[in-house]
Amino acid sequence: MAIDSETARLFIACTKAGIPLGKLLMLGRQNYLLRPSETRALFSEYGLSPNARLLEPTNGSNPPFAEPFFESLGASSCDSVDVAAYEGATILHDFNEPISAQYYEKFDVVFDGGTLEHVFHFPTAILNAMQVLKRGGWYVGFTPGNNWFGHGFYQFSPELFYRALSPQNGFSSCAVFLIPEALGLPWYLVKDPAQLRNRTNLINAVRTPLLVLAKKSGPTPPKLRLQQSDYQAFWDKNAPVLNTGKVREDGGLVRSLKEKLYETMPGFTRRLATLEARPWTGEYSVKKSGVFQPLNKAELPSLIAKLSQTK
Repeated sequence: MAIDSETARLFIACTKAGIPLGKLLMLGRQNYLLRPSETRALFSEYGLSPNARLLEPTNGSNPPFAEPFFESLGASSCDSVDVAAYEGATILHDFNEPISAQYYEKFDVVFDGGTLEHVFHFPTAILNAMQVLKRGGWYVGFTPGNNWFGHGFYQFSPELFYRALSPQNGFSSCAVFLIPEALGLPWYLVKDPAQLRNRTNLINAVRTPLLVLAKKSGPTPPKLRLQQSDYQAFWDKNAPVLNTGKVREDGGLVRSLKEKLYETMPGFTRRLATLEARPWTGEYSVKKSGVFQPLNKAELPSLIAKLSQTK
């Protein structure tokens, strides 16, 4: 549970976009991983100056907690919630269980820096996070996407956050960013599958976290009722066929050849068919720009400002 360079970048961009952090709640008390030189460079990139405490020499094996980082960006208070007191959380609560109503709509920003994937009852945990957030406040999340096998109980799809942090649940805007841990740490905006009428399938070879940013504008329901968008469209009969994201466009000759191969060499043909689901195929590539929109990091504040204007 920690703030890395790109999570820090998102918060700094939010500050540049005019989003006040106000009263902030961390799900789990977060560490701050950046060295002083990284901090200075990142703040300078956006024309800001960090808190002097962030520039004190650090021991990489024992990173400091994140309160000074949020104070640098104007947070008026920084609380943290955890199931145990071992890291000094200010609120003790097991997020597997519903949180007390005394905390409802108490915080301006709720930040999950890598906690919810470790909570078995995820629907309860995300609902807790939504309930403690004020109307007009922001949910910010760093969470595992692809290639985090064994890290926690779960790794997540963008669809989950687009459906949970949606207008029907009191959120007026939501953006899910994809940051493959490749050279340059490129950013992509993942399109909402409901708008695409398609799945945001991705197969790649590097750890790929998601960063989630969503604005709350209305009441949170007492219970979440989510359906995956392509199934919902199918059930509502708004779509002629169920689109699972794997669009087959085989012509008659190719289809006929495949059937013949399955008849004569079924084992070989089945193994050959698995090559269709590989990182280099267009359907599963991050280069599929209709699904994953490349972003210029310098433009993050303006993109976030547009999100904040959504009523």
